[in-house]
Amino acid sequence: MKNIIVFVRFFLIGATMSISLGVYLFSTLFSPHTKSRGFRLRRNWAKLGCRILGIKNKFDGVAITAPAIYAVNHRSLVDPMIIAPHIDAFVVSKAEVESYPVLGYGAALTGIVFVKREDKSSRSATIQAMYEILERGDNVMIFPEGTTNLHQLTKTYKLGSFRVAADLGIPVVPVVLEYRDNKDLWNIDHVLPQFAKQFGVWRTHTKMHIGPPFLGSDPEKLMKEVKEYTDETLVAMHEGWSTMDFHERDDEV
Repeated sequence: MKNIIVFVRFFLIGATMSISLGVYLFSTLFSPHTKSRGFRLRRNWAKLGCRILGIKNKFDGVAITAPAIYAVNHRSLVDPMIIAPHIDAFVVSKAEVESYPVLGYGAALTGIVFVKREDKSSRSATIQAMYEILERGDNVMIFPEGTTNLHQLTKTYKLGSFRVAADLGIPVVPVVLEYRDNKDLWNIDHVLPQFAKQFGVWRTHTKMHIGPPFLGSDPEKLMKEVKEYTDETLVAMHEGWSTMDFHERDDEV
């Protein structure tokens, strides 16, 4: 039964993504691509994708109206899918995603900024892109841990985005996303086995919380405040709900 669920879901994810992108590209013959249309495409497909994968998300909080940097803790490759229906933002993502068939092109079309984590020039270009995005009044979403995390609390945050926020006087809004079960920890190197482990069951339970905006002129203090808020919220989310065994996982990392 598990193999059937995995196959059907994987097929539907690929098929609906391809169809949605194809229909959208056809529509641009009559109505040009715009930022708002790209975000709407992402929102609509993300909602459908969550239904296909059986993701049951308990959401609370409100995105602010002013331009902001949304800082999200990182658990899984599907984190952006869960967040997309609630926040319109240009997303900073690892460069490997750009090479994925269909997904990479669709991601670029709907507001993804790719960065090579080991390439300093690419990171500098991404920081510059963040300045430009925020200065024109748009939002940016970042995963400041840089990679998925198996620990209960967040890994060390990267400072660059907080420097941008402090320099521009832009608020940083913590977004806390958590999964309920051990199967949802991203601890397999290859996408397909991880997908099978995570979505071979009928339901995936998640919680998502948008926190208050944090402002500050000291980037290190700003980063510390956002990280502490995220960690405290993760602890509160776990109580009476999470079945993850983080102590055992931490010994493996």
